[in-house]
Amino acid sequence: MSFWDRVKSLIGGFGRRKRAAPVIDGEIVSRARDGEPIDNIAGAVRDTAIADLADSRAALREDQIDIETRDAEACAFSIEGVKATASSAADQIIAIAIGASDEMKAINAELAEGKVGLKAFVHEHGLAPGHLLPVRPLPMILIFVFMVCEGLLTGSVFFQSGVVPTIAAGVTLGVMASGAAVLLAAFLGGHLIGRHFNLGVGAPVSNGPVLQKRWAARLCSVPLIAAIILLHGSLATARAEGTLDDALLSFTSNPIAAFGTLSSALLLIFGLGGSVLAWVEGMSAFGDPDPGRDRAHARSVTASEAARKGAHDRALDEINDVAEDHLGLIDDEAETVLSAMEGRAERIAQFEADKAALADDVEDAITSIDAAHDHLIALYRSIAGKNPPAIRRIDADAVRARFRVEWSPPEDPARDIRADIEACRTVIVTAAAEARALVTSSLHDKPNTEDLS
Repeated sequence: MSFWDRVKSLIGGFGRRKRAAPVIDGEIVSRARDGEPIDNIAGAVRDTAIADLADSRAALREDQIDIETRDAEACAFSIEGVKATASSAADQIIAIAIGASDEMKAINAELAEGKVGLKAFVHEHGLAPGHLLPVRPLPMILIFVFMVCEGLLTGSVFFQSGVVPTIAAGVTLGVMASGAAVLLAAFLGGHLIGRHFNLGVGAPVSNGPVLQKRWAARLCSVPLIAAIILLHGSLATARAEGTLDDALLSFTSNPIAAFGTLSSALLLIFGLGGSVLAWVEGMSAFGDPDPGRDRAHARSVTASEAARKGAHDRALDEINDVAEDHLGLIDDEAETVLSAMEGRAERIAQFEADKAALADDVEDAITSIDAAHDHLIALYRSIAGKNPPAIRRIDADAVRARFRVEWSPPEDPARDIRADIEACRTVIVTAAAEARALVTSSLHDKPNTEDLS
């Protein structure tokens, strides 16, 4: 080794891990004493050191192959399948949003149609929004007159039949009975049954439950009307016959008996007239302008609002489900190849460290072999008493060239793949956000207001 080589080795060795010189063991000494050529012994020392370096170089090569293989797998991954998945997800999400938007627009149109119908009805009747028909004074006066007249005539029946001891008590009881009949006709006949008699007829929206209530009210009105007629007819018959005994039976067997006298005929006319007027007023003054129409419209609005909200919630749930499912598919498709890239930075750092260590080992081996050569020459002199024949010294440049590693790992072969996958995820996330915005704007496109002005 030349002086300059020794100086470079010394300078380059600062801060590096120094390797001990090969041990000149007893076998080598014995071989030297037996006269084995010193060049052979020196060659064996060189071969041993070179073999150790070759093992390190082979291990480093295996690490290089592992990194190259994993990088090749990542580069070979096709992003086309992931893009197709993202495109399919975006199409499904937009289709869901458009369908939900159309559904809510149809419901909004139905609401608007019902609102226009109710508004036209209110204007037609000259009413302000939410107002009922005004109480008409003439029908109220007539009802009161009929009720008092019927009460007086009924009181005379109670007095003549001995139900009450005095005429005053009979009149009081008769007026109370007549008032109860009128209120019964007004409340049961007009307010309850009458309101439902035409429930939903011509209303903006009519449905199955409304139809059931309408026909139930019509059927219930028949026995109620019959009961009112029997009540007033039996009282008129009792007035004509002068007793309450068997009055109901007499009226049912012979309705003409109620007209036996003028007072009985007036009692029947006053009683039925008051009940009819009370029934009619109960349908209007005690309810909405068109019996059942306003309530049917309110129910339709409630049902439509519930349908709109349900369509909105269902659409958002479907959008979220499709987005989550396809994001999961993309993650699953990319997981295999990207999992191979996990720990790549650590593997590359270890490779670089091992490469640097191998370079240090090469320099240490060169120095160690050169020192072993000098030791062998000194050993030969001590044994033979003379200088040994010239031996082949180590070629430091050849050893360095043999174990030099030029390969450096690329920065990140999967960088473009990660960018493409993230772009596919962005497509789905963006489509979902746009779909949610479309569905939500459709929900608030036609706010439900009851301003009928």
